[in-house]
Amino acid sequence: MDHAETSWPSKLDVPEETNQPLDPPTFPPLFGVSDDVLISYDLKDMNKLMDSLDLSDDQKQILRSRRRKLKNQDYAAHRRRGRIEKEGGLEFEKDQEYDELEQLQEENEKMLNELILLNKKYQALMRFAKERSIPLPPRAEADLRSSEIRPLVEQLEKQ
Repeated sequence: MDHAETSWPSKLDVPEETNQPLDPPTFPPLFGVSDDVLISYDLKDMNKLMDSLDLSDDQKQILRSRRRKLKNQDYAAHRRRGRIEKEGGLEFEKDQEYDELEQLQEENEKMLNELILLNKKYQALMRFAKERSIPLPPRAEADLRSSEIRPLVEQLEKQ
């Protein structure tokens, strides 16, 4: 077989997918009872309906089974929608937390830079005062020797 004769489908031959939800398949009514009736009737009314249709026990069991299956599908779809909505909400909260974390990190970095700058100015003023023999208050000299901020600033300047 010659490869030139082989025709492969191109992208243009494939129908485009749509993002619209598909309608659930509809089944013909079982024994004259539609799926909508099976779902919407409560159990008491359902039993009355089956008695009025003069159905056999096997037919009633088939209808009950179909009704239970439809109810379960409806419940599962409801839970799925709820889970998806919850996940979307959690995703939004996570994004907000990341934004807040980023904002706090930027603010922290600005404050750190400001602290480093203020410490450098303080050190320069202290050297200036010492070089010119300007008397300093006792508290300022003690701060210069035992400052708790100084080791932190030095460590941060190394980073």
